Amino acid sequence: MHRKLHDNWTRVLAERGGAVALVDAESATACTFQELDERALSWLAEHAAVGGAAGDVWCLSVSDRVCWLTVFLAAIKVGAVVLPLEAGQGASMREQAANEGASLWVDDAGVQRMAGGRRRREFFLIKRTSGTSGVPRSLPFTEAEMIADGRQIMKSMGISADDRNFAVLPLGHSYGLGNLVMPFFMEGIPIVFGSAPYPQVIGQEISQFPCSVLPLVPPLVKAMAQVNLAESLPSELRLVISAGGRLLEKIAQRFYENTGLRVHNFYGSSETGGICFNRSGKWSFADGAVGQPLHGVELSIGPDHSIEVRSDALCHAVYPKGRCVLHDFGRLDDSGGLHLLGRHADIVKVAGRRISLSEIEATICSLEQVTDAYVSSRVGRSGETRCVALFSGEAPVERVKVLLQAKFPHWKVPKLLSKVEQVAYNGRGKKDRTLNENLLDSLIARS
Repeated sequence: MHRKLHDNWTRVLAERGGAVALVDAESATACTFQELDERALSWLAEHAAVGGAAGDVWCLSVSDRVCWLTVFLAAIKVGAVVLPLEAGQGASMREQAANEGASLWVDDAGVQRMAGGRRRREFFLIKRTSGTSGVPRSLPFTEAEMIADGRQIMKSMGISADDRNFAVLPLGHSYGLGNLVMPFFMEGIPIVFGSAPYPQVIGQEISQFPCSVLPLVPPLVKAMAQVNLAESLPSELRLVISAGGRLLEKIAQRFYENTGLRVHNFYGSSETGGICFNRSGKWSFADGAVGQPLHGVELSIGPDHSIEVRSDALCHAVYPKGRCVLHDFGRLDDSGGLHLLGRHADIVKVAGRRISLSEIEATICSLEQVTDAYVSSRVGRSGETRCVALFSGEAPVERVKVLLQAKFPHWKVPKLLSKVEQVAYNGRGKKDRTLNENLLDSLIARS
């Protein structure tokens, strides 16, 4: 049974039981730590008929975030294993839950017992990867591993019980779990739930319910950099974090100019939890810089630039030797900071030469009047591989081509370069590979 987190929560209740734990900005309602605990106990009593023994896997597919945390706390109390899934995804998600041995399905419609469930007492939580690096897979974590991730993040970012998080992130994804959920249950760090991921709404709500920590994804940083929010952001706001994708230096600088706040880059993976953090927040985003390793994280670079991570927070069930080789590759600078050089899956051979699609994408994004880009490859009719790209912004296509020709040899310049209104992103703040690839296919078919 998960005792350490349960004991931490008991301590939080004793120290802060009457303090506000959660605020829903849309409804302007709040609940204390003690009230949330009572909700979890009531939930367990109400659903006693469907059961809930230690080691049972509970599939959590709930859109209401206060309810999400209520069920999560109920799972902590009985020692159940939580499997967070996207809300409202239907049959495909139920199939995933069945494959993981889930015995309880919890969604917006209620609670159902699932047949064929199996107990997995050795674990605490099962993450499902997004599939951006291949086929989505399951990562079972122990309680100690999840606590280690929360502890390493809080120590490295200087987050304490005096802080308050503003949340527009999904709770069940790795970023939300490490930066919001674990600090909440470990140290009682309160959360304000924003109603919508739009700059003006965030500005209004964070002004109404002042917070000190704002975890974001790059598309939101970019959106907030385009409007003047300096007067609406509270003086308490001291830490703005960006994770889940590459943040361009020019976007970070524009954000600073519009808000007076620096963005701190944060890098991690589902398999390992948090890895690196840019503590200074200064413009160290060039050349793929993502910051220094978190406290408790060790990095090494292989001869092929592969990145190996050692950490108490990584998924030892999948990596029993205590080290994980990432899908990204990179280099370490003299200060120990990590610079990403691309992803192994993004390396293709064009005109007999190996090129990094990530490098080309980053170069397009860095150009004047370009706001975003997506780069891929296609095999032509004669069997040759060619680079293809989408970009958004005010720059004309011909101007972008000219600038790329000045930076790259001809074989490295995308053969198809199309301007689009915007590059597609998914709910995790990552570029949506399926939507962008489909768009490229349709443009290629018309060209």
